[in-house]
Amino acid sequence: METSNHLHLDDRLLSAASFVRQGAVAADIGTDHAYLPVYLLQNKIARSAIASDINTGPLERAKASAERYGIRENITFCRSDGLQDIDLVSAGVTDIVICGMGGELIARILDASPYVRNADIHLILQPMTAADDLRAYLDQNGFAVLDEKLSAAAGKNYCCLLAVYDGVKRQSTPAELLLGKRTIEKREPLFEAYADEILHRLEKRINGLKKGALDASAEEACMREIRKILGGSGMTIETLHEKLTEKFPKTLSCSWDNDGIMVSPDTGAEVKKILVALDAAHEVITYARENGFDTVVTHHPMLFRGAKSVTHASLSGRRILDAAMGGISVISLHTRMDAGEDGVNDALVRALGLEPCGVFGDEDSPSLGRITVTDGMTGAALAELVKEKLGCASVRVTGDASKIIKKIGFCGGDGKDFLYPALYAGCDAYITGDSGYNMAQDAAEDGLLTIETGHYHSEAPVLEPLAALLEMLTGIKPEVYNSCAYRVL
Repeated sequence: METSNHLHLDDRLLSAASFVRQGAVAADIGTDHAYLPVYLLQNKIARSAIASDINTGPLERAKASAERYGIRENITFCRSDGLQDIDLVSAGVTDIVICGMGGELIARILDASPYVRNADIHLILQPMTAADDLRAYLDQNGFAVLDEKLSAAAGKNYCCLLAVYDGVKRQSTPAELLLGKRTIEKREPLFEAYADEILHRLEKRINGLKKGALDASAEEACMREIRKILGGSGMTIETLHEKLTEKFPKTLSCSWDNDGIMVSPDTGAEVKKILVALDAAHEVITYARENGFDTVVTHHPMLFRGAKSVTHASLSGRRILDAAMGGISVISLHTRMDAGEDGVNDALVRALGLEPCGVFGDEDSPSLGRITVTDGMTGAALAELVKEKLGCASVRVTGDASKIIKKIGFCGGDGKDFLYPALYAGCDAYITGDSGYNMAQDAAEDGLLTIETGHYHSEAPVLEPLAALLEMLTGIKPEVYNSCAYRVL
């Protein structure tokens, strides 16, 4: 901070100092150690300065700093709640600096002072948090942001605003409020890191809202807007997989499963165009190659049983080579997306217009299945609902279709291993893709009605939510491909 009794500021405070005009009378609100006023006076930027704080402790530290650096003239120390107790007019203050506070508090300080509504007064504002709230206040109350400057200190990025009052009310998009219009225009070297911090905070907020079953659509739209501003996704294959793993952790996977990044010519390549499908079948990879997709995200693993050789003579070899040679990375999320929140089984329940209210499973995956409770309907009525909502040409029903169904278990895909866990969980009916003739017959004799939709139809409902998740993460709207391999004739 000092060399030969000369004060050196970190980049955060330097960015604020750079906006102070030559010959200014500067007021530093919330001064703490008075580093900024001392610097401005030492470097003959300001002709005088006021160091202000609401508490006596910081003011005492400010006085000690001024003495330490030999600043004994042209500096005034004032205890004040914001700007209220400073005689700004008599002092002739021209530049007001407010750093190190939250955006909401800075807005309240400005709102309480008529003095700042003057086009000759420069406001230099550096919010530590809630910069979007501060920008919204400035927009709505007739302040123009003339410039913004990014800085980094102690592992965090900051944005300093230079604003003046002109009486013109403005409107900004949510992304512009978070990033700053001038920051977007300037694209300083720190811009991407600054935007990444904001995206990370948005992700955490979205996840928190969704866990509380609250609407996160506005935050998701804002994230997409920021991604578009950044240009492309700004995200690599590896980073996308990491983000997806945060949503669907590997700890949810069954022990026998194999998923993740299945094929990638370059995991450091940027994600630019995404295709979503249930299967990484040859037709899906061919479609991706022919239509310029660089990323394919599937539910079923491309390499489930392992490849014994990688040549065009084998099916798995053809898929691997066609993807890699076409510059396509394939990411698969299997049983962890079955078990995960907002995954396959949640999507299956919601496709019927219902909401999950519980889980069930086996020792390997105790929370893979989903449970919902209805007011009661016959098994036949439930089967018709499934056909209608999932778009099935037919469903296979095993058990007494006349019985009243209240508690329903769900497991997309091949769900035969979860028939009896559903029964033990107290379910009257079980909806799955495939359960097997004998397993369903045995369960029916024990009182469980089974409705089989076909494998694809029980898992396809997750494709649109998965595409929405990918769009939120990358800012790229994926295309959804129907890879259903069977037909009902």
